[in-house]
Amino acid sequence: MIKRVLLSGGLLLGAAYLGCGGESGTSGPPLTQKPSVITDRDSIVDTLCKSALRRETLQVTNGGVEDLVINSVTLTSANASLVTGGNAAFQLLANGVLASDPDGGTPTVITTLKSKQIGFVALQFVSPDAGSWQAALNISTNATNVANGLKTVTLGILGPDAGTQGCP
Repeated sequence: MIKRVLLSGGLLLGAAYLGCGGESGTSGPPLTQKPSVITDRDSIVDTLCKSALRRETLQVTNGGVEDLVINSVTLTSANASLVTGGNAAFQLLANGVLASDPDGGTPTVITTLKSKQIGFVALQFVSPDAGSWQAALNISTNATNVANGLKTVTLGILGPDAGTQGCP
């Protein structure tokens, strides 16, 4: 009788383990063996009046078991003036992916994300004028889940017309 109870209990626990995906307390997609770059968004679009400034943060996670190597983080646009110079509409606030600092100190640029590790890309948007402005954030990595290791996030600014759409 005791053997049947133990066997039944073991089968029940095994079924519960498999039903929960094998690991309790985890969320998100299962890890891949090779490095995988995952961002919290595939696009960032903001509505800003002329000269208004907004800071944005993009979360970057390694969804693989092996280390994710960050080769570069760059901005591109068909209109180069939108991503170059001190008055650019789209700006990187740090030249790369930033590690989160649990102690609240100054974040540092890192080039490797360990399995499940999260980093951040800090951006600043400034609307140059009324209109629509586009750029792309490109994260070059050794990830196997994106073409040629390049994760691209589209960026946009919608600048309303002054006076007619609520801008001063």
